Amino acid sequence: MAETQIEYVYSGDPTFAVNFNLGYIDRSHITARVNFATDGGGDPVYANFVWVDNSNITITDPLVNGDDILIERTVPKDALVVEFSSGDNVTSSNLDKQALQGLMTYEELIDGRVGDNSPLIAAEEAKAAAVVAAASAAEAEADALLTAADVVATNADVVSTNADVVLTGADVDATNADVLLTNADVVLTNADAVSTGNDVTATNADAAATAADVVLTAADVVLTAADVVDAEAAKAAAAATLIEFETHYLGPYAADPTLDNEGGALAAGALYWNTVGVKMRVYDGTVWNDTVTNNTVLKNPTQTIYDTAGSGTYVPPVDCTAIDVMALGGGGGGGDSDGQGADTAAAAGSGGGGASALKRIANPAASYSYTVGALGAGAISAGTAGSAGGDSLFSDGGSIALVGTGGLGGAGDTGSTSSGTHTNGTAIVLATGGDINIPGQSTATAPMGDFNTSHFRAWSYPRGGDSPYGAGGGTLGTSGQRDGVDGAGHGSGGSGGVSVETTSNSTGGDGTPGLIIIKEYYGTEI
Repeated sequence: MAETQIEYVYSGDPTFAVNFNLGYIDRSHITARVNFATDGGGDPVYANFVWVDNSNITITDPLVNGDDILIERTVPKDALVVEFSSGDNVTSSNLDKQALQGLMTYEELIDGRVGDNSPLIAAEEAKAAAVVAAASAAEAEADALLTAADVVATNADVVSTNADVVLTGADVDATNADVLLTNADVVLTNADAVSTGNDVTATNADAAATAADVVLTAADVVLTAADVVDAEAAKAAAAATLIEFETHYLGPYAADPTLDNEGGALAAGALYWNTVGVKMRVYDGTVWNDTVTNNTVLKNPTQTIYDTAGSGTYVPPVDCTAIDVMALGGGGGGGDSDGQGADTAAAAGSGGGGASALKRIANPAASYSYTVGALGAGAISAGTAGSAGGDSLFSDGGSIALVGTGGLGGAGDTGSTSSGTHTNGTAIVLATGGDINIPGQSTATAPMGDFNTSHFRAWSYPRGGDSPYGAGGGTLGTSGQRDGVDGAGHGSGGSGGVSVETTSNSTGGDGTPGLIIIKEYYGTEI
């Protein structure tokens, strides 16, 4: 059964399955012929068809019941279907295509469809040296055949000479009438020979032609031997190429193989696709290693973000070789202002921003514990301070302990009749445990506006502390009651309340929760 050809007989349905054992690499490698049609030069004439799907084609040329349909798969043999360049990623898909090209070429060879001038086979001629030696022996045999042909030609001359002797005997017979009458057929035949020398010449020409035929036959034998040598060379080259490829690319495995696909020892430079780690690995002669080019990562970094207050366990992804961790504490809440009536003002302090700890960790542990700091709540009782933001933590339980400290809450304030500064802002908080520790942003004091005769004409209060991932709450206001504004994003503080010429208290704004960001790298560290 042919591996690269499928034959059908048309019976009314022009759709035919393309179901080769190894499938096909590209649709352009598939052709169809009707009744083995050829042109005047003997070259195949191909039918027109369209693809129904990846497994079926429909011939669009007119067909008659009983037509022989031949579908063939022919892979390129003058170029590789996949060519790798320096720095390219080696993928299982491209390696499979490369292997399939060799296997499909071998199947075409088995089916007798590969010529002796294939560039892919020619590239392996060095590996067929033994077969080429056999070709030399075949040429020697051909020379012997040519020598034999010369002998035949010489014998033909002898035959021609004997014919002359027979003709002379015919002349003698011609003088003997009794013999002529007794053996009329012989006499007549010899008389024809006697009557003209042309027949003798013709006989000799026939003998010469026979000798020439012998020479041509010998030449044909030589060509046949050469063809056999070329076919054997191609077969040996294809088999050698396949074995060489399978020795170095082993295919997909869930774990590091200990033997090659032939059951032999692993060769240095052998490759396989790790289906668990989703990566290529290479054997260095002793151990398996991940494939790395120019000391760069194998794939783009990934990222894990925890942005909701609470605790949990972080597990690095498979094959992760380094992580960058940023732990940001929660922002503090703003204080409450307590109004004291006419000609008074109160401005509570705003919450501070959380501190940040940053660290790179090579060869990560199996797991880490983490906590995202909660927001600091704004004060709601007259003249009280806001709450501090929660600390964000990242730890392996040993040497790794990042602490992004939460921002402090803003102080409360009780109204008075004096202009100027009424409350202090929060103090700076510090992070610990990181390669870089960024302090949380404090807030300024709360300035009061211009006091004119008996009234404050204007006032302001400071924004809550900002963070790398959030903006503190804050605004300007006019006389009356103004509650503090919540922070935005992560790790920012809420602003304090303000009460101007009122007996009401104004609540503080809430801070925002902390944040943990983990960036994951693969392969060799940058």
